[in-house]
Amino acid sequence: MRAPRSLLGLVALATAGLIVLGGCGSSGPSSVSSSPHPSGMHTMPDGTVMSDEQMGATDAPSASASTTGVQPSAVATMVCGDEIADAVERTYGLPSPPTGSSSWSPKTRLFVCRYPLAHSVLTLTVKDIDNRARGRNYFDELRHRLSATPIRGLENLGFPAFQNEQGQIGFLKDGKTLYVDGSGVTMADIPSGSNRTETAYGVAAAVIACWKE
Repeated sequence: MRAPRSLLGLVALATAGLIVLGGCGSSGPSSVSSSPHPSGMHTMPDGTVMSDEQMGATDAPSASASTTGVQPSAVATMVCGDEIADAVERTYGLPSPPTGSSSWSPKTRLFVCRYPLAHSVLTLTVKDIDNRARGRNYFDELRHRLSATPIRGLENLGFPAFQNEQGQIGFLKDGKTLYVDGSGVTMADIPSGSNRTETAYGVAAAVIACWKE
């Protein structure tokens, strides 16, 4: 699948505010739920629905005392921070930055942030793995599961990345997989002349810009 024609323009749009704000901070949401959100479901391209835990089943540690009290990294929680909320506002043309609702599963090491749009929800997920090999395995399996194709050239921003026509974007950095799921975003929430893939990519690019700092 060819890369959407305006991806690099969306990088500029989504990250413009980061320069004005002086870069990305490490602060995440003020509070994080210790278990997956009840509505933490994702629709796959084939119509099946998967929960946060199902998505994180690969490479998930077994339930044990070792996972008790484990918290998400600052890199993971950044997807629910002010800078990314600003990027969502700019990308989707919202009147103000949306307030993300976050959840964290220590068992599967999945941090999830959901941003409410006018009519639907944009979901950002980070598989919070530090091991590069295991992180790459998860990334590759998720790409296969979503029937996504690699993003190549300048649009991958120097990292392994994938996309599909349903608006699902993935990036891999230092073992951590960023997954932006725009498949459930209604067309009423997408600016004229754009599509689910382009807008989801714009938000993902803002996250990667923060991760690169």
